[in-house]
Amino acid sequence: PLTSVIAQQTVFEHRNIKGTLVGYWFPEYLASLNATGYHLHFISADKQKAGHMLDCSLTEAVALIDDFDSVQLLIPQTETFQKIDWTRIPK
Repeated sequence: PLTSVIAQQTVFEHRNIKGTLVGYWFPEYLASLNATGYHLHFISADKQKAGHMLDCSLTEAVALIDDFDSVQLLIPQTETFQKIDWTRIPK
């Protein structure tokens, strides 16, 4: 689960850094498909630092927003995936 991944991730703090922030917002009613709320990633302008963005303060920014109304779910068509016992996976 995502909560166990978050508990183990390394967190870095950077100041006065330029880069690109990319993310999306996922609604509560689709919680069974993905973590809900905002999910943000950052990559520095020099491409040396990147990862999940947990918090930030901006002094200057340009925002580009794309509104979409659909989600495409691709289900693997492999034998391994088809044999997964979904009853054993926590909900």
